Amino acid sequence: MYSFLGKIKGVFWIFFPPDSRLELFFRSLYHKISATRVYTSYIIRKSEYSYPKFLKAQDEWLQHQAVVPGESLEVTFFLPILHSQSEAALKTIQSIYDQRAAQWHLLILTESENITSFNKLLSQEDQERIGVIYTSTISLEAFIACCQTEYFVCCVPGDIFSRFFLECFLNAFQVSPGSAIYFPDSDSKKEGVNRPLPHFKPGTYSPEMHLSTNYLSRSIISLKRAQKVLLGIFPNTDFLVREWELLLRICLQNQSSTHIPWVLVHQNREAEWSQADVKEMLERHLSRKGLEAGQVSVKQGSPQLKWMARKPLVSIIIPTKNQLQKLQKLLESIFARTEYPCFEIILVDNDSTDPSVIPFYEEQMSARPVRWIGYNEPFNYSKANNLGAAQANGELLLFINNDMEVQYPDWLSELSQWVLLPEIGVVGTKLIRPDRSLQHAGIVMGLQGYVGHIYLNTPEHYHGFLGSADWYRNVSAVTGACQMFRRDVFEMVGGYDEGYQLVFSDVEICLRLIKKGYRILYNPHAALIHYEGASRGYKTPTKDILRGYEQMDEWMMKDDPYFSPNLTYTPIPACYFDPDHLDHRIAHIKARLTAMTKGR
Repeated sequence: MYSFLGKIKGVFWIFFPPDSRLELFFRSLYHKISATRVYTSYIIRKSEYSYPKFLKAQDEWLQHQAVVPGESLEVTFFLPILHSQSEAALKTIQSIYDQRAAQWHLLILTESENITSFNKLLSQEDQERIGVIYTSTISLEAFIACCQTEYFVCCVPGDIFSRFFLECFLNAFQVSPGSAIYFPDSDSKKEGVNRPLPHFKPGTYSPEMHLSTNYLSRSIISLKRAQKVLLGIFPNTDFLVREWELLLRICLQNQSSTHIPWVLVHQNREAEWSQADVKEMLERHLSRKGLEAGQVSVKQGSPQLKWMARKPLVSIIIPTKNQLQKLQKLLESIFARTEYPCFEIILVDNDSTDPSVIPFYEEQMSARPVRWIGYNEPFNYSKANNLGAAQANGELLLFINNDMEVQYPDWLSELSQWVLLPEIGVVGTKLIRPDRSLQHAGIVMGLQGYVGHIYLNTPEHYHGFLGSADWYRNVSAVTGACQMFRRDVFEMVGGYDEGYQLVFSDVEICLRLIKKGYRILYNPHAALIHYEGASRGYKTPTKDILRGYEQMDEWMMKDDPYFSPNLTYTPIPACYFDPDHLDHRIAHIKARLTAMTKGR
């Protein structure tokens, strides 16, 4: 299929060469059609309908896999049960009984000694595998104190485990023995809602996503690792919040985790965490990380974290040419809506021909912390930004397009507090079009045979198979339309690659920083409005694309660590089951490269 599509594109480029007027017209037309609400709604529905088909294909595949290896490793399920939860608990217990692998134990913590509803499940043979603790307090410590196996799972009444849950864990353990955490993909269901909410998780641990949601919940956890960090888990908080705090503490110790890329847990969404408990728990976490006076609020159902951070000078670097109306809107929104106390603006002007532009610059310079420098060469995005950085005084560098508008007063504080963390290399944010559709929520390597924006054109607060657009998340790259660096980090890697004229140097610099050990952060809480295409349209130079294939092919030719092998590499991902997905993706990428080269 991919080679066929590549031939079609090759023929297209023969008649409409890349960068020609007609090719640009068709590309712009495609962008406009794909951004319509009708088209986007259609693609979202297709995505949602793909999930039941995926589950069926997954179960059929696992059913015919090799028998579980002879592994002595055992797992205990922790199940707290309150008075009103007996019926839901029976469903959970039955799913544990249905496991194809028999290496399990069950530990029930309950307030009442009246558990006659469970008696039919407790045969004489089961007495050794099932334990019951009677207590007035649901305590994670009580579970762990009674656990006799090397690994355990926290669950709540109403959770349903796939019958392959333990089998897949045992297979994963053979491949990656000794991990502190083994986490499968999952979905959640709510009473009265027919459609489940799936979550396909990143293969690489995402520390910042873990602050927005406990995506590791219902993982298989090492008892020894849990015991080392258990002290001080607050007993009065919700059971699932205590699990979240336990997992954060384990991960804070840089313990290894292993992703099991199968949907193996159907969580009870009725058992959602208490916002007050989560707020207190995350504030304790910020304190453990040494972040002073950390505060947590909930915004669009997602935690937003703030702490006392330094306020160094931020140099806001804006390449621009003409487009005075757009630039005025950006500058006015920055000065009217920014609470951050210390910033300067550097305008890198690329031979503006509008006679009103230079007087406007001079007016701004006389009244505000604004400077402008001339860039009198054929436009090169990377070179313009590097020139601005060389003239900047700030400890932090923010590169931003001239077709933006600030929404929230704390936007610059949000970006700066995160980029000051030593482990973070670049911070980007959510970009929203004027119609409130998403233009940027992070970049995925290999998307559509190259690189691309995830959740493109979806609603502002879209929640898809990768989770919510309102979550912090680690990504492979963020767009250069809004990128913040620490100056020393930017200079350490040599700035933007000036071999790129217009696009993809923003992606390439992120990848260089990942190689240096830094994380790239998407922070949705600094969201900006982006009038995309207002400045340069949708033109993408072919030489930039080919340079990207040359420099970034090692990233495209493997699964993006923050994506999922169970999803299509498209902006609005759908589920698909393909054991040979990587081979097919590589074929698609090569076909596109061949077509681009021939059409040149």
